[in-house]
Amino acid sequence: MKPTNTNDTTNTGRAARTCRVDIRVTETEAAEIEKRRAECGMTRSEYCRKLITGHKPRKRISAEELDALNLLADCRGELIRVRNVLKGKPEEFKLQCFRTVSYMQWWITAVDSVIRRWTDIIKTARLNSL
Repeated sequence: MKPTNTNDTTNTGRAARTCRVDIRVTETEAAEIEKRRAECGMTRSEYCRKLITGHKPRKRISAEELDALNLLADCRGELIRVRNVLKGKPEEFKLQCFRTVSYMQWWITAVDSVIRRWTDIIKTARLNSL
């Protein structure tokens, strides 16, 4: 037997949606709503509720974007491993690998900035997918 809901809330504690709001839009506006809500992976009602409450629904990450993000994360991991190995090695070993001090310093700085940028991209992507 289902419990009776007497206080306008659902079993999850959220307010029950008992009111209906109908609006009229042009065919162009309706098509735009459908396109945008589909990009966000929401129902029309969810999308419109988000807009009405001042939120800006975000597009879902595509499968291709997710694959690219995973590839970037893998590359970042490899670069971190290389950077960590080089940190622990003596200058002579680094010079053998990179031949000149200026090239070695440039490479390490470049790798570090790439790693930091990829970290920012990953954080941003995770925040956008919430």
